[in-house]
Amino acid sequence: MFYVPIVPTPSAPPSPRTRELAELLSRVIREYESHHPAVTGAEVRDAIRLAAQSSRKGAQGAGLRVALAAGLALFVAAGVLFLIQARGRGLEGAADIPLVAAVLVGVVLIAVLAAVKASRGP
Repeated sequence: MFYVPIVPTPSAPPSPRTRELAELLSRVIREYESHHPAVTGAEVRDAIRLAAQSSRKGAQGAGLRVALAAGLALFVAAGVLFLIQARGRGLEGAADIPLVAAVLVGVVLIAVLAAVKASRGP
């Protein structure tokens, strides 16, 4: 299988702050490469990714991703519980499942809204 990397082009020219930060990062990378010539491009990319995740602004989407993953896990768990309930009792005890599902949907909705609000900042 062939892998063709697609690098999206920015729709607008980079801001002066973006260019300044890029220049600072480039200088640090060049200096590091001069002291450690064995460093690979993959290591540099991984380091940039880790640095972006550890920054205050770069980690904003992490809460949303966690909330969405938790929501998906809750929905899958509710579906599995429904199937177990339906097979074990022949749907006679499935009347309680809609209430449980409604509570789970409410919890997920609150978690996702809180994560979205946190990712947008104060």
